Amino acid sequence: MIVLKKIVFFFSYPIIIIIELINYFLNIKFCEINVSRLGHATIYSEGYLIFKDNFNITEIKNFKIIFYFSKPIANKQIALMIKRKLNIYVPSIFFDYISKTLIYWNKEKFIFDFKYSLKDPKIINKFNELYKKPSFDFTKTEILKAKKQLYDFGIRENDKWICIHNRDSAFLNKKYPNKNWNYHSYRDFSVSDLKEAAEYFTKNGFHVFRMGSIQEQKFNSDNSKIIDYAFSQKKNDLLDIYLLANCAFYFGGESGPSDIAFYFKRPSFGINFPFSYLYMSRPHLSSIFIFKRIRDNNSNKLLNFNDLSHHALSEVIDLNDLKKKNLELLNNSSEQILKFAKEVLLEFQGELIENEKDLENQNKFWDNYYKYNPDNRHLKIHPKVSPGFLRDNLDLID
Repeated sequence: MIVLKKIVFFFSYPIIIIIELINYFLNIKFCEINVSRLGHATIYSEGYLIFKDNFNITEIKNFKIIFYFSKPIANKQIALMIKRKLNIYVPSIFFDYISKTLIYWNKEKFIFDFKYSLKDPKIINKFNELYKKPSFDFTKTEILKAKKQLYDFGIRENDKWICIHNRDSAFLNKKYPNKNWNYHSYRDFSVSDLKEAAEYFTKNGFHVFRMGSIQEQKFNSDNSKIIDYAFSQKKNDLLDIYLLANCAFYFGGESGPSDIAFYFKRPSFGINFPFSYLYMSRPHLSSIFIFKRIRDNNSNKLLNFNDLSHHALSEVIDLNDLKKKNLELLNNSSEQILKFAKEVLLEFQGELIENEKDLENQNKFWDNYYKYNPDNRHLKIHPKVSPGFLRDNLDLID
């Protein structure tokens, strides 16, 4: 197989000659847009457009970029939206072959690195100035179609809904079964832990859509305003995006749906975020959040920041490493999530009250956190821990 691959790429050298000749007259680069994941597709495509319009980037300014999509496409609606703004070349398999040929012959100078993220500090620090609205939007026909589909779920013109989501391993394991995705499992939690919060939101005038492409567990509820959209037969690519783009707010873990909500400038309230990874997962979001703690089962003690350093825990936590050290990652309980949901509703309504002690707790928490993790305090948008959660976890402040 390896020999055959070498033979195929050896006889592909004329492609290199052609590309070299073209670049005497027109500077070109090839770029794959990763549309296999919701967040990657939107966040990086939008970031590229903002950098193109607002920053003097040589490789963007001076090159004709040949964009093509990766395979598979996670959501056809997102792909369609991107096509309206960027010229996408087909067939993807042909341009993927060209890129692999360039890599084989060490001609990476003709490959464009799609690294310009909407979450880049250069954008985040001028977020409202540079990002007034998404570049990718719905057509009038798509809006009418989505509203008609929502009507089938019992949603009327003035009804409000929120989107909730629990990250689990089902999507990646089913889509890409030949790869071990266990290193992502520290973000997982059960949808059943969201039930009490979902019930609370419905009592306060919201419909609740449980999002997800492929999920492990069904969300069982007799409440007609709680919709397990992830397992609905009416689920489709258009509504996947429309629901997140137009929800009152997002409530859930770190995942693709949270990136879509952020992309469409919806408030995003976080639960079960990884304790050691906050500086990467939350700096672009100003909405309050709560996170997982880690317990030492030898001493029955919750780890503080000094303990994290002592145990040499990196940003991405391997659960197998925790187990070897007799450490346990604790998901937010349903009681904690319900308590947080009540805070969320107050913040959403502009009524969340923080006293001087709460503000002091917040500052002390981040002072301690940044002794453990790299400093992102140059960002004007800064993550904010739930005041109530900090009151219940004062060991992280002392």
